[in-house]
Amino acid sequence: MRIRIATWNMGHWQHSEKAKQAWEYLDKTVAPDIALVQEAVPISEQMGFICLNTTNQGSLIGNERTVWQEIDKKRNWGSGVLTKSFPLREVHFQNSYAGAVIAAEIMLPSRTILTAISLYGMIDQYGYSTTTLHRIFSDINPLLRGKMGERKIILGGDFNASLQWDSVQQGGSSHKIFFERVKDFGLVDCLERFHPGQVQTLRHPKSEVLWQNDYIFASTELIGSLISCDVVDEPVVHELSDHNPVIAVFDIN
Repeated sequence: MRIRIATWNMGHWQHSEKAKQAWEYLDKTVAPDIALVQEAVPISEQMGFICLNTTNQGSLIGNERTVWQEIDKKRNWGSGVLTKSFPLREVHFQNSYAGAVIAAEIMLPSRTILTAISLYGMIDQYGYSTTTLHRIFSDINPLLRGKMGERKIILGGDFNASLQWDSVQQGGSSHKIFFERVKDFGLVDCLERFHPGQVQTLRHPKSEVLWQNDYIFASTELIGSLISCDVVDEPVVHELSDHNPVIAVFDIN
C-alpha cells in the first residue's frame, strides 16, 4: 500500500489570516495520507482531515485521526500528527517541550503500526536550536531505542537546524554533531536518498542562503519501502508559509 507522508511548517503565527487556505492546500494539493505539521492550528471545518483543538488519548481501534498540542500559553499554535483515514492515538513520553514535539501510533489497513513524530526545533533564549533539539531527542530516546517497544518510525518537521549552518557561520560543528546523533538512532534522511546535497525548504527574508531546515527521517525498517521524497516549491506555497512542504511516499505492506 502506498502511503503519502508530508511534513509542513504552516507558518500560522505569520499568516494566521490564511490558515483555512493553508489547510485546504495541504488537504487537496499536497494530499498526504499522514501529515506532520508545525506552527499550525487545526481547523475543525476541514473536509479531509478531522482536526480537533485537543490531543487524543483514545484507542487505536477508535476513530480519532488527529493529535495536536499548542506550545505554551503564549502561543496558540503548535505541532500535530493527522491522518485522513487511519486511526491513531497519542504516544505519551517524558516531554520537556510539549507542543514542539508530539508522537502518535497510526494503524494502517495491513495492521502495520507506524509511530509518527512531528517535531519543531525550539529556539532557546540565546538563539540556539541544537540545545533544545538534543533535549527533545533525549526525551524520545525510549521510542527510538526500543525501551517503549520496537517501532517503525517516521519523524519529520522543521528542525530549525541545518547541515549548512556550520559552514555559513564559519565555526564549530554543532549542527553536524546533532545530525550525526539523529543518524545514530538508525534514522535515515529521506530527502538525501533522492536529492544529494541540501534542498531549500525555508525562504528566509534576511538571508540569501537556500536553507534546508525541514526533514523527513525513517527508521531502517521502513527506508527500504521509500519510493520518493521531494520538496513542494510553487508560488502558492510562498503566500501561505515561509516553509515548503516535504513529501515522502512509501510502499508499505
